[in-house]
Amino acid sequence: MDAEEAAAPYVPEQNARWTACDEFINSHLIPPHPYHKALEHAYKNAMAQGLEDIAVAPSQGKFLSVQCQILGAKHILEVGTMAAYSTIWMASSSPDVKIVTLEIDPKIAEIARGHIRYAGLENRVELIVGAAADVLPQLVDEVEQGKRPRFDFSFIDADKDNALRYFNWCKAASRKRGVLYVDNMVRKGELANAELAKTNGRVRGIREAVEGIGKDQTVDAVLLQTVSEKNYDGFLMAIINGGLGQILGSTFGVPGANATFDYVIVGGGTAGLTIATRLASDPTISVAVVEAGGFYEIDNGNRSTVPGYANFYTGADPKNYQPLVDWGLMTEPQQV
Repeated sequence: MDAEEAAAPYVPEQNARWTACDEFINSHLIPPHPYHKALEHAYKNAMAQGLEDIAVAPSQGKFLSVQCQILGAKHILEVGTMAAYSTIWMASSSPDVKIVTLEIDPKIAEIARGHIRYAGLENRVELIVGAAADVLPQLVDEVEQGKRPRFDFSFIDADKDNALRYFNWCKAASRKRGVLYVDNMVRKGELANAELAKTNGRVRGIREAVEGIGKDQTVDAVLLQTVSEKNYDGFLMAIINGGLGQILGSTFGVPGANATFDYVIVGGGTAGLTIATRLASDPTISVAVVEAGGFYEIDNGNRSTVPGYANFYTGADPKNYQPLVDWGLMTEPQQV
């Protein structure tokens, strides 16, 4: 912690309107469910044990659970367990989910284990005690050696000084099209304060993360500002490129963009783009197309009369003879 941070501890920004909206929303969209009692226990006991009130808000916990359900996530990585409040939310997303969660403080880890036991989720959660900077590289090695499955979803809620490092390690342990979520990335607007970043490691860390992830050609990311009963903040979410998104990526004409692909198609003509599209229809496969000239099926519609690259714009239409679509390789009826 920098001297300025120690002298001026972080105080959340709250607003009666945000709280009122959360109370109304939660009363309708977060009804009691099988783990409601466990979540209440985790929060109240954490406060009784003297832990900081820095867990996600209930609506954000529900959002994490919904995201895991949308992804069909079975393997989740969490950096920063704290009281296991967010852990329980994500573990409740599916009976098939397996979570690996990291906590640096042994005492806090024991409290979290108690909350996980109270929820009856020990079989879904593996809690590892240790610094993320030490544990994450080990997890990456285990994943690459096939000792662990790749992760579908990563929730990063640890010290912000190392946000970019944690993001990159989680990315290395994730599957293609895996999703990474980094919490507390706005900090009451401090993200935009370049002067504060000179003396505040947390602000410097979140700015470096946004800048670094923005330059990363292997992910597509967005950062949203949020307000809630707990604070004005925000989160960054990124998806790892792979599949169809890789063809229409942002590396066209960008020199020095480094990435690894399963297949490289040399020649972006009708045949090359058709092959690339068919390969990339498998979301687990990434494909690069190398073309010295232009992608003429896109640049000039008059040259797109042969079915090729395509299912990105409109559906198949055999009456459209100049489409920017693959209309299914349809042919005229033939005489036998």
